[in-house]
Parts: sequence; structure tokens; C-alpha cells
Amino acid sequence: MTIVLWFKDRYRSAGEGTNAVWDPELAELERRERLAERMGGEERVARQHATGRLTIRERLAALTDSWREVGALTGQAVYGEDGLESVTPSNVIIGRAVVAGRRVVVAGDDPRVYGGGMTAQGADKTARFVDLAETFHLPVVHLVDQPGFVIGSAAERAGTIRHGARALAAVYQSTIPWASVLVRRVFGVAGAAHRSHDRYGLRVAWPSGDWGSLPIEGGLEVAFKRLLAEAGPEAETLKAEIAERLEAVRSPFRTAEAFLVEDIIDPARTRPVLTEWVHDAYAVLDPGPRHTTRP
Repeated sequence: MTIVLWFKDRYRSAGEGTNAVWDPELAELERRERLAERMGGEERVARQHATGRLTIRERLAALTDSWREVGALTGQAVYGEDGLESVTPSNVIIGRAVVAGRRVVVAGDDPRVYGGGMTAQGADKTARFVDLAETFHLPVVHLVDQPGFVIGSAAERAGTIRHGARALAAVYQSTIPWASVLVRRVFGVAGAAHRSHDRYGLRVAWPSGDWGSLPIEGGLEVAFKRLLAEAGPEAETLKAEIAERLEAVRSPFRTAEAFLVEDIIDPARTRPVLTEWVHDAYAVLDPGPRHTTRP
């Protein structure tokens, strides 16, 4: 929106008036930006606010001095006879930001689109976001809410796993300092792509953190399919017993006890933690060429 207004002001000051040759294109850009900002729609935003949660863009705004989104128009568009009918934006949000006066690259997952699941397009956007950080030697702040790869015939036709493998390679080949805030879900291979695990990076979790190989909801039926089938009429009782056992070890505090996250923090402490981290990150930044190959 800011870019559109800036261009319009420039045209007016140059004497082009409001009927400048680019006005139709600028109007279309403004329209598409509004569609992107709606993400999953006003109803889903209202539902998220009703549970006391901010949207990913609101969280990024709250945790940074300032930020500017990159790639907001990325998505799947539907065209009809009269042109653009609708746009399903990418669920991966990326941008450039300032934290404690230092420039960083930020990323986050939006659960209002595909439930936050990784799509082929989201994977490509993830790889590009890593390239942005590596090219300009900027530390990364990643707000993680990733339930895993999107599945189904459409996802298979899009080559989601192939694109996802490329995104994982980009993340694991990265060399810049990385901070992950585990906001909610971190599941499956896509969840493992929230940072490189072969070197140190700050990883803190909110008490709402929920992670593992598979979510209990849905994953239980897959993992214990044979046992549930053999249980016959007692399947629901067995399912409830298994769920109760799994819930007992699901707490993020179990992970913290094993030091698999540095800390579990009050969400209100996130900005001070990132402020301290970004100063340390700049102390170890190592600008220079990167030599990597990627699938």
C-alpha cells in the first residue's frame, strides 16, 4: 500500500495528474495487496482474534521496530472471463525488518491458509527467503507454526516433496545466525526445516508449543491403525487410552527438560530475547561468498 501511494504522489508532483499512464496498473496492484492481506479471509482472522491470538503480520509488527513484507503477491490466482476472480496467497510470510536497530530477515507461517502447511509454492518462497538472508548477510528471525507438508493428489501433482527438499537444503546450507521462536506447531519434515540442526541457532518456545513427528490429531489413527482395527468395537476406548498416554508426554516442558529448546518463555518476553540475540548475531556475522549446490 505504501509503494502505491508513493508512486501516486510522485506522479502528481511531476504534473502527471491522477490519470497517469500507470494508474490502472497501480490500482490493480493495490487490489492484489488487499487480497493478500486478507489471507484466509476476514472470518478466519476474526476467529483467531477471538481466541486471543494475533495474526502473523501483527506478531511481526509487535516484535520488530519496523518491517516490510517481501513477496506479498505470491499465491495461486483464479482467472475468469472478467480477469482475476480470487487469490489464495502463500502461507509463508517473509520480509525485511529492524530489531533493536539492526537489520534482519523475518519469516513466519500463517495458519489461516492451508492450516499453515507447507505447499510447493511455500517451499520455493522459503528457499528464496534463505537466499535473501544469505545474499545480504542478514540474521534470520523465524516465527514457527508448521504442521507439516500439505498432502493429497493436488500436492503430489505440484511436486510438494521435491520443492520441500529444496527448501530444506537451503535452510541446512545457510550460514547466517538464526533464531527460531516455536509459536505453536512444529511437525514432520517440514517442521524440521525451521532452522539448520547441524549448527547452533537460538531456539525458544512459547508455552503453546506443540511438536513431534505427527500431530496426535489424525496421526494417532495412522500410527496405530493395525491395533485400532484389531480392537473392533473397543477401538474408541483404545484410541482414548493411547491419546491419554501421548498427551501425558506432549508438554513442551518435557522437551525443555531434555534441553532440546534453549528456553520456554512468556510471549511477552520474546522481543527482549530477540533484542539480546540480534546483538550477539551481528558479532559473529561472517560476510563473504557462499559456495553451495542445491537440488
